[in-house]
Order: sequence, then C-alpha cells, then structure tokens
Amino acid sequence: MSSPLFRKWFLIFAAFLLTIVFCAGAAIGAFLGYLNHLPPLEPLENYNPPAVSRVFDRTGNTQLGEFFNSEKREFVHIQDVPRHVLDAFVAIEDERFYSHFGVDLRGIVRAFVSNLEKGGRIQGASTITMQVARNIVLLDRRRVFSRKLKEIITALQIERNFSKDQILEFYINHDFFGERS
Repeated sequence: MSSPLFRKWFLIFAAFLLTIVFCAGAAIGAFLGYLNHLPPLEPLENYNPPAVSRVFDRTGNTQLGEFFNSEKREFVHIQDVPRHVLDAFVAIEDERFYSHFGVDLRGIVRAFVSNLEKGGRIQGASTITMQVARNIVLLDRRRVFSRKLKEIITALQIERNFSKDQILEFYINHDFFGERS
C-alpha cells in the first residue's frame, strides 16, 4: 500500500511532467506555425539584383543611354571575383562561414556576452547566410525576436538548398558597399 507522502510526490511529479509535455507541444506548434508563415526561397532561386537597362540605336551598335533605379548594379559571378576579395569578405563578416550551418552558435554566445557586458547592442551575431535571408528573402527590417527567429529558420533552409559559393555570390551581389562600389 502506498503512503500519502509517496502519493503526494507522485502527483507533483505527474503535474510537472504534464506541464513539460504541454510546453513542448506548444513550442513545437509555434515552430510549425512559423514554418508555415515563412516566405519561399524563390527570390534566391531566380536571383537577379536590380539591373541596368541599356538603350541602343536601331543597329544595336551605339548605346544611347542607361536607365536604372536607385542603384546601378551588374551581376558578378563568384568565379569572376578574386579569391582574396572573397576571403576578405568572409574574414570581416563571418569568419566561420565555411564551418557553420547558417547559424553561428559561438557567434551568438559571443555577441550576447559582449552586449550584456557593455549594456547595449554592441555586436551582432548574423552570419552571411542570415544576412542573405534577411535582405533578399524576408525583407523585414523590424528588430524583434520573431523576425530573428524567422531569419534563423530561413538561413537553415538556405544552407540546405544552396552551396556556400552560391550564398556568398548572393551576398556580394546584393549588399550595398557604398557609392560607386
């Protein structure tokens, strides 16, 4: 026969276990809800940065003018970019680019600790892949937790569907590097 003390602890343990199961189910449901509201990766599958429209005379030999929106861009294939330039981008923006899966957990911890110590947002933890997710796929500039979560999930999808060189090519063709760059 079980003692009242055993029964009490059993009920506490059962309630605790049910709470954990409920919270885990809610978290999984929220995660699946996020997945349903993420945009497709189509902007990357058919990627073209804003391009220049060129107008030629009727012979097609003489260029009469160029029209472009707010930026004048030319798509650059990654094989046309010198290796040391690509290495410089990776060294400055995301030194572990070739060794992480789209999200740099060490970078997130480093930024969290640094920001906590300094009392503000001093360092970011976005990888190159996360920047591609934010700037090309999501187009959401709000600084809220839900956007960051979507950015992380989208970065994981990008890493699963594209090579590191393709991701770097998206990055160098999309990010703004200053006037006349």
